[in-house]
Amino acid sequence: MARPCETGQAFLSGRGCVSLKTTNACPSGQFLINNEHGNGYCDCQPGKAYHSPSKACYRVYSQGPCLPGEIYKVLDDYRSSRAQCIPNPCPRENMVKLDSKCHVNSRGTCYPLGEKGPCVTGVLAIDQVLLEPACFLESDSHTLFSRLHNQCPIGESIDESGTCRVPFRISDTRKCHRGSLRDQEGRCRGHFSPSSLEEGTSLCPNNMIMIGGACYRVSG
Repeated sequence: MARPCETGQAFLSGRGCVSLKTTNACPSGQFLINNEHGNGYCDCQPGKAYHSPSKACYRVYSQGPCLPGEIYKVLDDYRSSRAQCIPNPCPRENMVKLDSKCHVNSRGTCYPLGEKGPCVTGVLAIDQVLLEPACFLESDSHTLFSRLHNQCPIGESIDESGTCRVPFRISDTRKCHRGSLRDQEGRCRGHFSPSSLEEGTSLCPNNMIMIGGACYRVSG
């Protein structure tokens, strides 16, 4: 099927073809992206998760829409995913609890994001696909928090829609807003959680897994 617009553009109902770099097509904290058919929709900026009640995006590991003493976080089990408020295990927001191998661990040490922390090189930042902490070269870490069309995190490349992807291991994204999920019928749903599924079932189609609130087909 031919795409309705040129490369670097998305089709919006009532507006026609618009540049993916336009700043007035989406609410604050979101950016314009293409689906597989070339139709545009708004998604959360890298490092943020969607909150259905407020229809807004919030940085993960921040207080976001949560009560004092809580943080907003995406919880995954590779079958489904949900963004929700959880008790903050650290003394303040924008910190993560990690062990010496940089794995999230409730018995680990709290480190602030944007600093070296336990990283051998680089700084601790949020991976824009997994929405979990990882070590990145300092010169590239800012790409996790802002929409840059010519830079991607280490190991990713930019596709024709302007999206950073990991082409050598993950492809064919079926995305909903971070924090909402696509069910088996292709609908984005904001209220699913792992507990709503029968044992052995998944919100993702066959041969796909849930990572960071989105279904991905694993190459290989």
